[in-house]
Amino acid sequence: MSLTFGLATYIYQFEIFSTAYDLQSMGVSGRGDTLIEAALLGISGYYVLVGAILIIVSNVHTSIARPLGIVVALHHAFMAVNGALGADRPWLVGSPWWDVVIHTLFVLAYMTAIVTSMRTTNTQD
Repeated sequence: MSLTFGLATYIYQFEIFSTAYDLQSMGVSGRGDTLIEAALLGISGYYVLVGAILIIVSNVHTSIARPLGIVVALHHAFMAVNGALGADRPWLVGSPWWDVVIHTLFVLAYMTAIVTSMRTTNTQD
């Protein structure tokens, strides 16, 4: 999902990010000539990188996958808390609560996968 989100926001940067942020009031036109658009491009690249790493790591030993899963779960937890604390920011467009819910669900999914993998490993020993 991260890889797909990164590619989608790279291709349709203005269209996707403007559903969450009031980009026009920040002087963003969608032509790619502002600092904000450059920063958003960096975010898109980050998601592509993370998605690629997660695809590669999903096929490695659990001793590597579990710690990475914990890091990714912590990242999603941070994003959920940050979204909840910043819900009243004036430059937001629409409700930030959908992102909070999505990030919370990712935390639950990663933690469930980690606990399940730990139980599977413990029963095999």
